[in-house]
Amino acid sequence: MRRKAVYPGVLIVAVLALCSLFLFSPHPKAAAQANSSCCSQQNVGPREMVFPYYSLAGGFNSTLNLVSDFPKPLNFVLAVHSLSGQTELSNTMTIQPFAKLAVDMRTLLTKQGADVTGTFSQGNVSVYFEGTIMPLAGQMAIENPQRHWVQQADMVEND
Repeated sequence: MRRKAVYPGVLIVAVLALCSLFLFSPHPKAAAQANSSCCSQQNVGPREMVFPYYSLAGGFNSTLNLVSDFPKPLNFVLAVHSLSGQTELSNTMTIQPFAKLAVDMRTLLTKQGADVTGTFSQGNVSVYFEGTIMPLAGQMAIENPQRHWVQQADMVEND
């Protein structure tokens, strides 16, 4: 009986992850800048990058992998939202120019004092930063070592 209950749960996680692994959208205040050229200094503004799902429940681990495409250090803040609507904000973090940064969600939330086995065992993540259209890219990798299950998307530049 337990086996039948596991497959729908895994299917739901897989469908959510495949539907939209990461979305990029400008912060509402930056909407007025949408008419300017893509990479000019006039297009610098507040940005939000959304990763619609992470899971720490049932043996799953989640890692947010970020990549900088910016010639200067880039400061950002992570907002982790639980499925019940609660939010935990990280301290300001920095990624170095053209660097990669892996953020383990369990470690981040544990340091923040969040309940990783309850309220914050699943949810979504927003990354807030100030910059041009895409100085930062990323992916959420969700894995379960006991089940040999990994869900992640390849990061590619979509010109």
